[in-house]
Amino acid sequence: MPTTNFKNSSGTDIGNTLVEKSYLMDRYPELADTFKQAGLWAWGRKFIGLDSGGNNITGGLTTPVSAYGGKNNDWKFIATDCNYSCLGSRGGIKTDGTLWVWGQNVRDGYLATGQIDGTVSDKSTPVQIGANTWKQISMGSFHWMAIRTDGTLWGQGECGNFGKLGTGETTVKYSSPVQTIAGGTNWKSVVCGDSNTVALKTDGTLWVWGDNTYGCLGDGTTTSRSSPVQTVAGGTTWKEIALVAGSGAVLSIKTNGTLWSWGQNFYGLLANGTVGNDTHTSSPAQVGSETTWKQISGGDNAVSGIKTDGTLWSWGYNGNGALGDGTTGGETMHGPVRYSPVQIYGGGTNWKVVSRGMRSAMAIKTDGTLWGWGWNGSAYAPYGGGLGDGTRVDKSSPVQIYNGGTNWKTIAAGNMTSFGIRDDSADIFGNTL
Repeated sequence: MPTTNFKNSSGTDIGNTLVEKSYLMDRYPELADTFKQAGLWAWGRKFIGLDSGGNNITGGLTTPVSAYGGKNNDWKFIATDCNYSCLGSRGGIKTDGTLWVWGQNVRDGYLATGQIDGTVSDKSTPVQIGANTWKQISMGSFHWMAIRTDGTLWGQGECGNFGKLGTGETTVKYSSPVQTIAGGTNWKSVVCGDSNTVALKTDGTLWVWGDNTYGCLGDGTTTSRSSPVQTVAGGTTWKEIALVAGSGAVLSIKTNGTLWSWGQNFYGLLANGTVGNDTHTSSPAQVGSETTWKQISGGDNAVSGIKTDGTLWSWGYNGNGALGDGTTGGETMHGPVRYSPVQIYGGGTNWKVVSRGMRSAMAIKTDGTLWGWGWNGSAYAPYGGGLGDGTRVDKSSPVQIYNGGTNWKTIAAGNMTSFGIRDDSADIFGNTL
């Protein structure tokens, strides 16, 4: 007979008896990490998850819900687009390296985009892409790009008019992954925009392709490219990249902590103290003289960055309090715009990672708490709530997510929808508790 009182036994045979996780973690604290799994949580507008009965939640959730949970809910990477005209496309990678995509798969109600599969239907639950193993994905406008564990770079969906998949083609759609024309096995990270893509290689070089109307490819021209080209500045010291959706602005951090920008500057996105259509640039230029930039993220017409001292800064379009500086305005004739970095309201020196969405942003502090600010979908009730603070009221300064918590690992902000991965508890059979 199996032992039924594990607490008073040697623990050598418990059979099918469920042992309380709380007891094991209290008795054997060194085992605590074995009872955690990286749970995926979502809140906001569209394609955000399943409830306990397995029903799809189509939108309007103002607080986080465990998305696509249960056994094997163990995620390590999450991405979502923040395009104004899209209902949302999502991509995630699990700890086993499998790649999953879901969300909007149809344009104008009848044209398949191919970014999930070849069908003319959106997908409310994740669809696995092939049997390969992956390490990073970025979602664009009706397309995505991802890097496999072997270092190769692949894309799926619409090439668009400018060749944003980097295959050398335009107007073509792919319903399964296709490799970039540049090939290679040393791709490190990739970021998709509405109509272009930026990527880093492990050798520190920076590559761009797609729409170049405003010089965002940084090759010294305004000629669009359907295959990867290196920036005119060249170099092998590029470390972080950000591509601003809704415009053609690119920002990047070098290994020495300097910040560089190029492309469209209508909302002051280049952070160089200027603003307007006459201030675009087609080659990288250094922003200021500081050498303390660590992480950067671009959303819809705004940018946020974290410095090595843990402070958080924003610039660009400030409507709906998108920059988090406590205001909804700016100081230019171009509207609510900040054309140089401003520190977020409340300051602080413990910011760890930031993700910009559609006129909003989400950020995690070093203590594991999650915060958000900006557009919260007030005009789209009951479909807003992307800040996850239990309301649909816009916030011009950071507010902590509803129910708080100190176990958030990573975050992806989108168009009034946000996704986060956090350490969740599980019992010894792998089920979420």
